[in-house]
Amino acid sequence: MFLEARGHALLRHNYHVGFGEIDLITLAPDLTLHAVEVKRWAGAAPAVHPLESLTRLKLQRMARALEKFCQEISASGSDATVASLRSRCPAAFLEALQRGDTARSIDLVWVRESDECEWFEGVHV
Repeated sequence: MFLEARGHALLRHNYHVGFGEIDLITLAPDLTLHAVEVKRWAGAAPAVHPLESLTRLKLQRMARALEKFCQEISASGSDATVASLRSRCPAAFLEALQRGDTARSIDLVWVRESDECEWFEGVHV
């Protein structure tokens, strides 16, 4: 995966909540949590740049969904999915999450027809 080659750990893919969804949630080596929208266009170039597809509403929903994700993994409980996720996170990240002190970024990865990727980091924080 494109982001894994840059040191990111994939935490979730296709994360859905009632008000939004996130294609990928990754954790960077610097412990920044990334919500990633993935756009792929086949054939001719898109009529609009992929960044233009991220409306204010979409960005707000992604930010809310990322907040919900953070709440889920910081909550205590015995849910097997959450426990598995927490076991893959560095202790420093989990501690920062408990303090409400995690860096977050909303990004776009544009996958071109040639499978070449372009990463737009920090579209909305």
